Amino acid sequence: MKKPDFTCAEYRKEMILVQLRRKFSHADLSPDEKQALKKEIDQLEIELDIH
Repeated sequence: MKKPDFTCAEYRKEMILVQLRRKFSHADLSPDEKQALKKEIDQLEIELDIH
């Protein structure tokens, strides 16, 4: 059996990142909410090494 290229934790983080990006681009957010989401997105991208 082939070993996966990523772990379940990494997959979970990627799915969280997808949802955060979707919320960031589609929701009517206040500037503070957008800034908080952007910070969270940036952190996940660093953790996943996809920045």
